[in-house]
Amino acid sequence: MMRNEMYHHGTPLDLSKLQKQVKDGFIEHRSLLQSIFGSSQDLGSVEKVRWGLPRLGRIKGYVDFAKSDEEGAVAAVFFDPSGSVLAFGAKKVLVSSVLQGELEAMRFGVDLATRLHLGGLCILSDNLHLVQSVKAKSCPFWNLHLAFFSLVGALHSGG
Repeated sequence: MMRNEMYHHGTPLDLSKLQKQVKDGFIEHRSLLQSIFGSSQDLGSVEKVRWGLPRLGRIKGYVDFAKSDEEGAVAAVFFDPSGSVLAFGAKKVLVSSVLQGELEAMRFGVDLATRLHLGGLCILSDNLHLVQSVKAKSCPFWNLHLAFFSLVGALHSGG
């Protein structure tokens, strides 16, 4: 958001504000981890993740959600087995929670892949709670029920 303010409005960079945003994001991230995994000495550690290329004949899609104070955005990018970008897209969204935003990102990715006729799709999200809920076909919150089961239905129908 600060970058956009600088670029579009010529607002000077406020380092103390940037530092506060980073610190607040870290605190929020840590509290979410603690709510999922409980107190643990390992919460401060970094886990190595090997993203890798999709298997031959498959498409790998990464989806994510980002939010500023006023608005959010979802994005998806798709790679073929050689590592080339096949497609990508993004759009603004209005959501009431981070989990709803991540759900909207996954739905956006599935919809984009369907419109582009990308078969053999493997969708990846960095939101463990959403991934576990989709695998279990168990909606995490009542207010996400319609969007959640729409997504689950689309994933199990091949697109």
